[in-house]
Amino acid sequence: MQGLIEWMLETLTFLSHIFIVLFLASFFVLRNNKKFKKTKTYSFFKENSSKIAFIVALAATLGSLFLSEIMGFVPCKLCWIQRIFMYPLPIIMGVALYKKQKIEDYIIPLAVFGVFFSAYQVIIQRVVFTNSIFCTFGSEPCTTIYTLGYGYITYPVMSLTAFVLIIMFSYMNKKLN
Repeated sequence: MQGLIEWMLETLTFLSHIFIVLFLASFFVLRNNKKFKKTKTYSFFKENSSKIAFIVALAATLGSLFLSEIMGFVPCKLCWIQRIFMYPLPIIMGVALYKKQKIEDYIIPLAVFGVFFSAYQVIIQRVVFTNSIFCTFGSEPCTTIYTLGYGYITYPVMSLTAFVLIIMFSYMNKKLN
């Protein structure tokens, strides 16, 4: 069961990377195309971008809780910092969806801070291979790699991907509506 859920998280992250690349490529090509703005794809994202951002934040929160509380992976200090920026998001977004409020100006800054810390952890895990000032005393090393899905997906990569998706969908919701 644990292996299946881990594989699902890795696969969702991999598919998210494909989506991000396709989205960014199409954004630069189609952003001023009036015909594209009349398509079902455009309408779908216009109507559902805030809901998708909420689902991403909820999945990231529940996924991190599953990894630490069920699978027993000890979060390092950088992981805890990322959780500080992720855990409020599904609550804030869920309330905003329920009340039909626009909250992108609050969501995007939290996600940007999350991007910074998760990207920093990816760098120290995959490039520098050394701990940081955040992870020196009495903590699980921030360079510990528990999983390596598709040859590059680690838990900080999953976190980084979730934050990037939340920013993308929140920005999309802000600009399209």
